[in-house]
Amino acid sequence: MTFPEDPRVAESKLVPVRDVLAKLGIFNLTERSGEFFGPCPMCGSEGHNPKSGPCDRFNVNIHTKKFLCRQCGIKGGDPAALVMEVAGKSFPDALEILCGELSADIDPQELSLIH
Repeated sequence: MTFPEDPRVAESKLVPVRDVLAKLGIFNLTERSGEFFGPCPMCGSEGHNPKSGPCDRFNVNIHTKKFLCRQCGIKGGDPAALVMEVAGKSFPDALEILCGELSADIDPQELSLIH
């Protein structure tokens, strides 16, 4: 049996990284060379030696949308994964944060198969 794909999955992959970070309230990252970098939204700058310069252990690539923290190890490859990791949300909740609620024009029977 195949399940209908939630149309928000494709839509969520198109959300710009800057918008995802804003929705998550992450404003302390620096943009340079096609990446955002700075303290991790999960582990912060815990254990960072300030004498070694600014904390830049977390980065998000603007083009590929991949993210990684070199301290706590969170990583992923799309905006939904970033929301799930940082906000601790389920996949359907991450889609709702990124794209809004599922459109009402979808058949209720199909909707029950998605969730």
